Amino acid sequence: MITGMRLLAVVALLALEAHAAPAPARWHISDAPYRAVIKLDTLPVNAAAGIAIIVPEFGATSDKLADMVLTDAQGELQPLVPVWRGAGQDALLLAQDLQPKQEYYLYFGGDKPRLNRPWSPQISLLMETRRLPVAGAIDTWPKMEAAWQSATSVDGAGWVSEIRHGMNQFGENSQFLTHYTGYLITDRMRQITLYTISSDTSFVIVNGNCEFGWPGEHPPTSTASNVHSQTITCTGPLTRIDYYHAKTSQHHTCMELGWKRDGKFTVIPGSAWLHPGTTKLLRIEQVQGWPVPAPVLHVKSYIGYANQWLYELTVGLLGEVPDGWTVQWRFSDGTTSTQRELTHVVVGGTTQSVSVKLQRGRDGLTGVRSINFVESLPAASVQNTVDLHRYLDAITRENPVEMSGPVLRGYMQFFQAVEQEPLMSRLSEAWLRKNPDLSDPLWLPVQLSRLRDMAQTEPARALAELRGIAPAARTKYSAALDILELDLLVFHLNDASAVTRATEISQRDPKSETARLALVRAGDYFRLQGRYPEAITRYQQAQRSVVEDSEGRKLPAQDRAFSMTLEDLLSRNEIAAAEQKLTEWEARHPMAKLDSDFLIWRGRILLARGRPREALAEIESFEKLLPESPYQIDADYYRAQALFALGRPAEARTIWSEIAKKYPQHPLAGSSLEWATKK
Repeated sequence: MITGMRLLAVVALLALEAHAAPAPARWHISDAPYRAVIKLDTLPVNAAAGIAIIVPEFGATSDKLADMVLTDAQGELQPLVPVWRGAGQDALLLAQDLQPKQEYYLYFGGDKPRLNRPWSPQISLLMETRRLPVAGAIDTWPKMEAAWQSATSVDGAGWVSEIRHGMNQFGENSQFLTHYTGYLITDRMRQITLYTISSDTSFVIVNGNCEFGWPGEHPPTSTASNVHSQTITCTGPLTRIDYYHAKTSQHHTCMELGWKRDGKFTVIPGSAWLHPGTTKLLRIEQVQGWPVPAPVLHVKSYIGYANQWLYELTVGLLGEVPDGWTVQWRFSDGTTSTQRELTHVVVGGTTQSVSVKLQRGRDGLTGVRSINFVESLPAASVQNTVDLHRYLDAITRENPVEMSGPVLRGYMQFFQAVEQEPLMSRLSEAWLRKNPDLSDPLWLPVQLSRLRDMAQTEPARALAELRGIAPAARTKYSAALDILELDLLVFHLNDASAVTRATEISQRDPKSETARLALVRAGDYFRLQGRYPEAITRYQQAQRSVVEDSEGRKLPAQDRAFSMTLEDLLSRNEIAAAEQKLTEWEARHPMAKLDSDFLIWRGRILLARGRPREALAEIESFEKLLPESPYQIDADYYRAQALFALGRPAEARTIWSEIAKKYPQHPLAGSSLEWATKK
């Protein structure tokens, strides 16, 4: 994971009161399909700042919030000023005067402007960020002002406590612009000295005039002797401040406005700014009593692995969905779902959206919500089993047919990186339809996972599909696909033609590792048939091409070294590395299958790879070959695991119960008892 990489989430959109709602009040604005029920939470210190109202924007409001009106319980219009609207994000408004313990109704929707009681609040302290429309440094105030005016891609906005942030609060933390709007409380002050620390450009506008700034690209490092500052004259109890910032470089993000107090430079505290009062959103209602199509999204965590980022997103609806209504979610990445609540794993950190459609017969409602990824998100880890399985479970519950190519690729790369080959096969059909290119590095691993998984239940079909692969692909990936063909013939179909096919492959390039492994597979066929002399002939033929100058004296020590290495790799759950090491052992000393614990290790690795049919064949072969081996209990244990995976739990439990009863001191006794009682 890249150190310092940030990513994060859009978090809790709403906090609704848990108490039961009172009897619904009369619907005073009959042509408004929705209303938000709110209540005063805190009063502002200064009434000029107003009282903030924040409601989710789910596609029902007009562009300038001209559809929104505020009434009391009797339907009397209340003064209201729209402040900001983010499509699929939030609507920010300021009310003038709300009474404690009273419910108020914010009507909206219907795409119709409505008359309101306006008033003129002092908007403070508001932060808004937008995408930087042009590359390069914003090195003068006119350029900064022009860039802000031309920036049409908005990340988000919200009220903040002070001008001091180390990240974009609403979107990607690079190539963005920020504008803070606020009023400093300067009552009884004649002059104040302001300073800015930023990365990169910043400008400070006081009462509409650009007083100073820190232009250009630079890190946020400054001292008392070189800080960019300016002394200004206060002309009233409130001083208007506009702080503009542009992030253009790779330096750490910093936006900070401070002042000089008692001879020291310090951040202007929240108490020195004008702030609005607050309200609680109790609920949102629909005029006909229908459900409200307002998605509630929460990005719970992110996981960084294999040079990519995945995000765990929980999705639900604001309020209940009555019986008779269906729910259809559609993410902008192509994923769909009909669950009322779900977890979706998002690939990458670019802004996306989710739409919802609620349907009951001919009645239908739609809503939308943006998914933004910002910093301060908890990190999940592939090393944490609970985290990993939470992500894997969420991905496998989704419909691959409705996934886009980039999403499928992201999931495939993740499965491959965390060595979950069987899970790759669940997405393989959809992925291969969208990605037929043989040069794609995922083409081969996806094909292998698909065919190996198919072989667990339909080996003949897997062989037919393998042989139906286009000649160009068979040639390009001959080494892997030829060995797969032999695996199917030997371990799944017990087909004698495996010997002829192995001979053909071994003669194509006699000195290659593929040739040796082909001869080994011919030996495996005879071994599984109990024809050991013929197996030995093939194993010895394969081993002749291995350079070994000790005339076999070092082979027992070599076998033990391989065994210890595999034990270490499996203990760390490094399945792919263990499989590579096993292949190396097999190619260097195939005769180890007849007089060592090789076959148990191969069975264990095949189980970990989700290939229980091959695992069972290898373990049963070991037990026949070496009936007096001290590893017979281990073989029984893993044979039971293969049977369990193949849908034969009764046989598996009988074996585990016997191990636990007869060999209570064995290291696998406790695990056997656990498996024997598992449902």
